[in-house]
Amino acid sequence: MQPSIDLISLFSSKSYFTSEFIFQELTNRLIGVLYRAEEFLNTGEDISKILNELSDATYLFLFRSGPVQILIERIENLLYHDTPNIEDVSTCYILFKQILMYVYENQNKAILTFFEISQPLTEPFALSVIAFDPNNVDSDFDKWNECSEINKGFYSIISKETGKPYTVLRSFTPNYINDLKTALSLISTFFPYILYDLSINLKHICLYDIAEWNEYPNKRDNISTFSCSDRRLLSCIFLSVKSFVSVHKLFEAIFHEALHLKYFNATRALPLYKKTYRGSSNDEFKCPWRKNSARPWKFDRTFAAFHVYVHLFVAYKALLQIETTDIPQDWIIERTRICFEKANIISEWIDVQYDEVMQSEGKNFYSDLKQFLKIDKE
Repeated sequence: MQPSIDLISLFSSKSYFTSEFIFQELTNRLIGVLYRAEEFLNTGEDISKILNELSDATYLFLFRSGPVQILIERIENLLYHDTPNIEDVSTCYILFKQILMYVYENQNKAILTFFEISQPLTEPFALSVIAFDPNNVDSDFDKWNECSEINKGFYSIISKETGKPYTVLRSFTPNYINDLKTALSLISTFFPYILYDLSINLKHICLYDIAEWNEYPNKRDNISTFSCSDRRLLSCIFLSVKSFVSVHKLFEAIFHEALHLKYFNATRALPLYKKTYRGSSNDEFKCPWRKNSARPWKFDRTFAAFHVYVHLFVAYKALLQIETTDIPQDWIIERTRICFEKANIISEWIDVQYDEVMQSEGKNFYSDLKQFLKIDKE
């Protein structure tokens, strides 16, 4: 039974709700960066010609890679420097061209081995959500490896923020893989369009644990988060072992973090914020349900949380109309209430702040999301 609340409208009632539109705008921007680099380096149209010859599936496969996107944005940052360094731009440009050529020459093969694809959890291949294996660093392309880039990003950005003294990436066990497939199948069963939409932004699901997880599993209380994501690690979400205590909690953790990735991409692709916004406003949000957190949230992080809780509220509200034993009814009722309350608490704060930092498109985005909170009164 499908819910009568039309969840697709939350994702597609306006063009900027859909990941397809966001992804197209984002890739247009990234390709524009490559064209500017061609012009700056006077290389001709060597990259643009190859891009035009990629199949649609290969194009999607390539640009869904967070490390690939980050490499192009590194070129963009170098180009926008007051005095761009030709050597630095050239180094990054040549690396991307080498990756692109390898993908182009191997696009008809089932596997591109320098991309981490050992355990696909969903189909089709170009949109696979993958169980990340940090040990998969072998490649027949010796200049770059997606797995190594994700490993480096985790240990420089995530590790020390998620546990004391730190956390590590580890491979998924067969039981964890089964749980992931079950959680993703729940999303697919209840909301098939939404799994497709989220998969455009989500490529890798990564597992983190305490460094001594094998010897001292009782020390997992030192893990400070159930899950996380970061705008500097695109296309990846990170789940702690705590996320696997039940399938329904895992369901929400995946949904929650994948929505963050969608929001990160929206902010990179669409003019939501004023150009003068640099992460600060006249006030910061002191999150009442994170009392142990010393740092208040800046506006963009607060809006990211609002974006998530509106979606979760509507999803759980829809699940209330479905007779299912896959997710406990008391959990659905409780999460519907909590997500609604959190979204409204944040909305009251955003109402006072958003005019200062958001452009008209961002204000419309906020207004349209806010409308979905009214279904609680229906």
